[in-house]
Amino acid sequence: MPKRSGILGMDIGGTRFRIGFVDQNGILSHYREERTQEFFKAGEDIFSVFAGLFQNYKKEFCEEIEIQALSVGLPSTIDRRRKVILQTPNIPLFPDNFAFTDQMQEKIGLPVFINRDVNNLLLYDMEQLGISEESSVSAIYFGTGVGNAVFLNGRILLGKNGVASELGHLPVLLNEKKCSCGNVGCLETIVSGIALQALQKEKFPNIRIDDIFIEEKDDPEVDLFVRNMAKVIATEENLFDPDYILLGGGLPMMSGFPKERLEKYAHEFTRKPYPEQNMEIVYSKMDQKNGVLGACLYGKKRLEDSSYL
Repeated sequence: MPKRSGILGMDIGGTRFRIGFVDQNGILSHYREERTQEFFKAGEDIFSVFAGLFQNYKKEFCEEIEIQALSVGLPSTIDRRRKVILQTPNIPLFPDNFAFTDQMQEKIGLPVFINRDVNNLLLYDMEQLGISEESSVSAIYFGTGVGNAVFLNGRILLGKNGVASELGHLPVLLNEKKCSCGNVGCLETIVSGIALQALQKEKFPNIRIDDIFIEEKDDPEVDLFVRNMAKVIATEENLFDPDYILLGGGLPMMSGFPKERLEKYAHEFTRKPYPEQNMEIVYSKMDQKNGVLGACLYGKKRLEDSSYL
């Protein structure tokens, strides 16, 4: 049986590390998931860790697959050339200004691509939802933090330095909470999984955070949290007037989460008459494998077009 060629994708999160192979037909196989801290331990050489993971995976499945490239999604800011990991606040073992791709390519002898994890998620979500690349899309992922990616003119918006779409780090007036990025007043200190956990501990200590929208969705504090999420959506809608607002992440997928209320508030806060009247909100088909699939889709695009960043 001939080998299947394709891309090896890695999705590195602060808690979980995922890896899988996607062939030329878009079929995912040999998927696995592990705890990040078990692989990226203090004092270890990161290049050796990545190279070891790659070589072990390649050796295990060498009779079945032919790896054309390695594509890695990271919860990081990355330079515009997509070569340097600038900062990874939730994984301290990744140093700042970490030149990754060139040295990693030397280690494994294959093309290596890196991208923000939310950019990869947006690419995959657009494919899954059948959204044309001629469309404009603003994606907001309400998870541990607030992930954001914007698709315009057939490409992900990168910005001058490669760090555009940091919606979670917009400064909010009268907010003095310190963010993990080092700044004070960031949006995600009041609207994020971290913020919801703080609210649960302070106001609802006897309720599991997983049940907060089941048992307390009508509480004024929880309602305010949802209203603030809606203001984030309205901010993005007012800025870009996109064809679609795409929502994902763990918060909108929680049991009992009031999606209809969120959308009602989003319309309330969005500028009238337009873009509010034509605002279209769609939801990611969330799955733990999406980050790997998105990384492989991005790697495929990079192989096909060297100018695609």
